[in-house]
Amino acid sequence: MPADLSGALLASAGDAVWAECEGAFGPCLLTVNRLQGQRCPLRLARVYSSNPEAYPVGGYKDKPDSGWTRQVLMRGERYVGEGEAALAWAFDDHARIASLGLRCVINQPLILKAQVVGTLNLLATAQCWPEGALARIEPWAERIRAAL
Repeated sequence: MPADLSGALLASAGDAVWAECEGAFGPCLLTVNRLQGQRCPLRLARVYSSNPEAYPVGGYKDKPDSGWTRQVLMRGERYVGEGEAALAWAFDDHARIASLGLRCVINQPLILKAQVVGTLNLLATAQCWPEGALARIEPWAERIRAAL
């Protein structure tokens, strides 16, 4: 598939998921990162952002060996963080996240053929996730995986 078509499909899927996220949880940030490499530090390249001014597409994060890296990128397990301490544990840019009013996060690994290929990242202004939030993430992640 040509890169411009692939990017358009991802943007369309991302915009649709983001609209559903905002409808369910209020103001939020949705990003999608593609994993580049298999050794630490692992590079995550941003391929979708609902807030391109704060987190532009094409930006990247180098993730050193950490609890978050092992959980999400190596074992393919979801990370759910609520509150300032949880954001600080997971992200070196936690002050920037807090400056946007975001207080909770779900990082959903995107897995293809038993390999983590990226992450769907949902951050919201709520202090904690409402009941039922986690059940909504997997269908959204599936739509994003299909567009990658």
